[in-house]
Amino acid sequence: AYHAHQFNLMRMIRQETNENLKLLGLVPNKFTRQTKVPKMRLNELKKAYPDAPILTTIPKAIALEKAQSQGMSIFEFEGDGRAAKAILKLAREVVEIVEG
Repeated sequence: AYHAHQFNLMRMIRQETNENLKLLGLVPNKFTRQTKVPKMRLNELKKAYPDAPILTTIPKAIALEKAQSQGMSIFEFEGDGRAAKAILKLAREVVEIVEG
C-alpha cells in the first residue's frame, strides 16, 4: 500500500505541476543485510517496480541519526563512515543518470 501511495503521488504531481517528472530509481534506506527481512523487502520492491532501477542502498547507521540530531551532515559527522560513503556513491549515481 505504501509503495502504491508513492506512485499515486508521482502521478498527481505529473498531472498538476510537472508532466515531465520521471522516476530516477528507488533508494532503499535504513538497510541492513544481517537479517532476512530487508532482503525480502528489497525483492518485493524489485517485483513491484521491475522498470525502476534500485539505486545504492543507504545502510542503517547510528551515525546518520547522531549527525541529524546534532544538526550536522553525515560528511561532517563521520565522513569516512559507511553511511557517508553510500550517500556519496548514491549522489554520483544520480548525477550519472541525470547527465546521461
